[in-house]
Amino acid sequence: MSIEKREITVIGAGVIGSAIAWRLATQGHSVRVLDPEPPGFGGASYGNVGHIAAELVEPLPSPKLLLTFWKELVQFGGPLHMPMRHWFGLLPWSLRFAMAAFRRAENTRALAPLVRTATTDFQQMLEAFGRTDLLRQNGHYQIWYGAKAEQAAAAEAAHMATLDIPTAPADASWLNVQAQRAGVDAIAGLHFPTCGHVLDPAEVGKACADAAKAHGAVFEPVAATKIERRGAGLVITHSAGQINTEAAVVAAGVWSKPLLEAFGLKVPLQPAYGYHVELPNEPAQIDAPILYSDQRLLVTPMAGRLRASSFMEFSGLHSKVDPRKFTRLDELLAQVGYPKSDPSRRWRGPRPILPDYLPGLGQVPGQPIYYAIGHQHIGLTLAPMTAEVMGRLIDGSHPHIPCDAFDLRRFG
Repeated sequence: MSIEKREITVIGAGVIGSAIAWRLATQGHSVRVLDPEPPGFGGASYGNVGHIAAELVEPLPSPKLLLTFWKELVQFGGPLHMPMRHWFGLLPWSLRFAMAAFRRAENTRALAPLVRTATTDFQQMLEAFGRTDLLRQNGHYQIWYGAKAEQAAAAEAAHMATLDIPTAPADASWLNVQAQRAGVDAIAGLHFPTCGHVLDPAEVGKACADAAKAHGAVFEPVAATKIERRGAGLVITHSAGQINTEAAVVAAGVWSKPLLEAFGLKVPLQPAYGYHVELPNEPAQIDAPILYSDQRLLVTPMAGRLRASSFMEFSGLHSKVDPRKFTRLDELLAQVGYPKSDPSRRWRGPRPILPDYLPGLGQVPGQPIYYAIGHQHIGLTLAPMTAEVMGRLIDGSHPHIPCDAFDLRRFG
């Protein structure tokens, strides 16, 4: 089949946008990427904790969570922060979240094919442009402490088995070391062998961009503010002027909403701010991410440092940094045996989340405008598969996995 080669502008140079640019450039399209930040350094991409989460095949909304979400609030030691001043603005999104909870099985069937092969997808993408040095395929570990630790680990293993996610008990001698570090007697843990991690999420984004440039893509440091139809093509207004293009892909994270809603789509996108701290030169406990379940804390070994991340802060776009969360991250790290983080290595950024925790992948009806948004906490994980899906969609071939569930028209 002959594929029409077009001038395509990708809006957003995070890991999603840069991976899409690479894919489209390799397909022979003339690709331009607009983003005020360097590739891989803006939005959520830079601060990702680096875990390739091939186990997260289930969207977050569930009936159980609706009944117990209060336990996740920061007021009760959890990672979820929803400031009271933002409650009213969150109400429509929260109602959609609640409705999605009762479609979890259906939504899992849609999401799982995107996620399940993520580590292999990453290997293949990085092989294509010679950067497999950024990837580790050692799985990840999940740890519980206390009298109910073994019960919790057994329940998690059983649940993962229902989803065809393999697990195995963590090595007993390694767990004993972790128990000593945390000052506890009882511990249990699981190994998830199909997962992986990257040594530097920003470097992954840059590597995607460099590979796209090698195939002719051009990156421009400007912010797109408006898309308009003009004849058979588009005009994109940006911070330094305007450009004409035949087609556009919106992959601008939390900043995608106004660009798409101008064409009649409903885009109930919320920024959920995550926080991370880093521990330079701190040795890893194992060459794999560790999820400390009781602390809701994920620690990943990266190049020359450990990165620790937590929190889901629904405080609205452009809200201010809450320094108490960095203090809390240090407290959580201390609980499991780590030293204090470096105050100069702190980050806060907005993860783009749709209320059903499915991404938005598709085309604006009747327009040469495509979108790849709403990848919630697993944008890094889904970057290679998203690039593959969008490449097929834009070339007019059918994506190799069902994608109807990701069409934004599901929101009306």
